[in-house]
Amino acid sequence: AQIGDEIFLIGGETSSGKTNLVEIYSLTSGEINQAPSLPNPRSGMAAVACGDTIYVVGGFEGDNDQAVPTVQYLVTTFTPVQVGDQPPLPQSALLVKGYPNPFNGFITFRVQVPYRDDYRMNIYNITGSLVKTIFHGQLNAGTQYYQWDGTDEGGNSVASGLYLFMVKSSRDIQKFKVIYVK
Repeated sequence: AQIGDEIFLIGGETSSGKTNLVEIYSLTSGEINQAPSLPNPRSGMAAVACGDTIYVVGGFEGDNDQAVPTVQYLVTTFTPVQVGDQPPLPQSALLVKGYPNPFNGFITFRVQVPYRDDYRMNIYNITGSLVKTIFHGQLNAGTQYYQWDGTDEGGNSVASGLYLFMVKSSRDIQKFKVIYVK
């Protein structure tokens, strides 16, 4: 999987069997550096980069090539902090989380609303087209929960891929990346 000028080499087969190694090849410097390893050795899996996260899907583990039914992820960004630095201020008081992500079946969104306002919550595909309106109306301050089942406005199942959950009020916009896997 590639993010920016780095290629992530994940797992695979060695002369002694499957490995959990994660190495990063820099296209700029030509150097290979080691990253934190996967929890378990595996081979034959797929990896996809989405933003600063790499998702490792499926594959095989063990000597008998047992199928791996899980998705693991590696977050590739680190925030260096120097002594005396002030932490960055939040860009928005509106907070959005979603779980499980990636999802198959449905995803639950937790939306923390900071003030009473008119809110619009929509799902968009990667081309920016509206897929489904999750909510539109007035909300009071507090935590709200919403679910999306991977369908469009017509009730049709959408394709596997990357989607964007966007919450918009008169003062804030918050976006949350969602990966749907069938």
